[in-house]
Amino acid sequence: MGLNNKNNEYEIEYLPMFKKYLKKTPLKETYVKGEIERKLIRYINQIPEDSLYEFPDSGAGGGNMWKMRIGNNTHYRVIYYAEPLSKSFYISMIYNKQHTASLTKSQLAQLREKIRLCIRGNKYE
Repeated sequence: MGLNNKNNEYEIEYLPMFKKYLKKTPLKETYVKGEIERKLIRYINQIPEDSLYEFPDSGAGGGNMWKMRIGNNTHYRVIYYAEPLSKSFYISMIYNKQHTASLTKSQLAQLREKIRLCIRGNKYE
């Protein structure tokens, strides 16, 4: 799916692992995807037109990984990977913050490696 910011286009890809995590929640897929896309559109609209903007290094533990809050009470967290060169967002994980504390550095490193494998074309699930 493409998101536009004036002259720039950004892509969102929902990785297979995200769909597995989503099935473990009571949230509806259309609601979650709508929230993700709405928040990412708001984010990219803050990027100046025709800029050479680069995503900051991280917000969820390093390596271009970020998280956002989803849900009525923001109990859910979505982890995504921002790839600045291709202007892509790879949505990889959703979890309930009430049941899972913040992910450890080890968990984030494992998730980052799974994401990179998916991006390279290895359909890691």
